[in-house]
Amino acid sequence: MEYHGSDPFLKALHTWADTFMQHAMHGMLSLAKQKNLSLSQLGAMFRIHHDGSCGMTDLAEMLGISGAAASQLIDRLVSFGLLDRFEDENDRRAKRLQVTPDGDRMVHEIMDSRHRWLEQLSESLSEDERESAARILTMLSDRINEIERSNQ
Repeated sequence: MEYHGSDPFLKALHTWADTFMQHAMHGMLSLAKQKNLSLSQLGAMFRIHHDGSCGMTDLAEMLGISGAAASQLIDRLVSFGLLDRFEDENDRRAKRLQVTPDGDRMVHEIMDSRHRWLEQLSESLSEDERESAARILTMLSDRINEIERSNQ
């Protein structure tokens, strides 16, 4: 979506965010299609990978879906050998999820693709441009974190 305001900073920020998200989503959508998975299933894979393991109830809450919907979403990932589902040691009624070695390889394949794209971008910049961009991106990340903390 194109920004139509008059602020050049906001226009540049919108353009950057759109370009970055379009590229990142293209890679994820291509892999999802190739693996016959939904974007929600890939999102669940990344969340569980990031956390190390995750409870079914926690995953449903994070995704904003019902426990039954989360279970259906996870069933396919388990059947493809990308996730393991097992009893929680502390509560035998609860189920936990963990990424399998095949799932781990898939997640790293996506992350490696994104890292290669960022490396290409970095290599296309001069040293001065990289230093300026690093300062600005660090400052923007800091401001985002400050806003998030103040909104909690």
